[in-house]
Amino acid sequence: MRKYNVIICGTWFGQVYLSAFLSGDPHFRLAGILARGSQRSRRYAREFGVPLYTHVNEIPPGIDVACVVIRSTIIGGEGTEIAKSLLKRGIHVIQEHPVHFKNIKTCLDLAKENNVCYHINTHHVHVKPITTFIEYLVKARQKQEIIFIEGTCSFQTIYSLMDIIGRVLGGIRPYGVTKALAWETSLLEEYKNHSSLGVIPFKCVQGIIKGIPFTLKIQTYYDPDDLDNNILIMHRLCIGMLNGNLTLVNTHGPVVWSQSFSIPRENQEEISFQKRSTAFIGQDTAAAVLYSEDTAPPLSRVAKTQWPDAVRLALNRLREHILTNRTPLEQSMEYLTDLSSMWSELMRQFGEPQAISIPQAAPPFPDPLSYRKEIFSNHE
Repeated sequence: MRKYNVIICGTWFGQVYLSAFLSGDPHFRLAGILARGSQRSRRYAREFGVPLYTHVNEIPPGIDVACVVIRSTIIGGEGTEIAKSLLKRGIHVIQEHPVHFKNIKTCLDLAKENNVCYHINTHHVHVKPITTFIEYLVKARQKQEIIFIEGTCSFQTIYSLMDIIGRVLGGIRPYGVTKALAWETSLLEEYKNHSSLGVIPFKCVQGIIKGIPFTLKIQTYYDPDDLDNNILIMHRLCIGMLNGNLTLVNTHGPVVWSQSFSIPRENQEEISFQKRSTAFIGQDTAAAVLYSEDTAPPLSRVAKTQWPDAVRLALNRLREHILTNRTPLEQSMEYLTDLSSMWSELMRQFGEPQAISIPQAAPPFPDPLSYRKEIFSNHE
């Protein structure tokens, strides 16, 4: 069985991609790292026993796949230019999001010209709780109509949140976004008089995606000295149908099905008071069902298991594309450019997040796991 030689470009978030190669893989072999040559990059190259390249021109023949985990042009990085150079050399590319829709079109055109594949990876769509969330709703859509979508995220995770929704719905268009909800000055002043944070935590925008109404709350602030932290909620989604809804509580779970609330109206006058309490529609169906672990794993385990698994899934989706020459819907020109265009519009309506200095958060009190034990011990 052929193994594809893979090069990882970038080692900051790229270390997540590297972690996928800590154990052997039947389809992929780590063949090198492309980075600027920092101490971190040199150390990783030594630990994995692969060459470190500091320029695309140094990459030798025989590389099949490149994972470009470097900030793209739209957020001030070189990732897109590196992706273009690799595509021109006939190397299949997975590029981390976000990518501007004009650059996506250019990269897809280059991929076609050079007979290779180009994928955008939003990473979190391949994490197990989210794949469970997507798979259930794709099946549900076969017989049920989705009537609302409600989401919460940070500005850093808007793109991936919309990708989750797009994969559930099988597309993006028609789509549109309203202006963000504006706060009255008097309410803002009242809030600031009572808050130590000093900024409203979330802005609210609404719109449609695939013709379905959605409401989205986006975190309004960040710490420029600690950009990747202080995220209140990475991904929270509730997607509803008439008979119930599915909620992704956070990126790494849990995933919960909740039944809609309905009371039968027929023959109420003929039902005795004693029987009325058991006369609910769906009385034998659980009001809520957990589709994941009852407690989400600690981030240490997420980093060791879920994230490497997510990278391997992204690589195998690319491999399937290479072998079949069939473009997945979520990697098509229409889907990717629509996703990027909608993200751009959401960012425009959302506006610039506010830069503030954020102190390190104290541990939660009461401790969640201890409190859970206390609750259940009291019920025994």
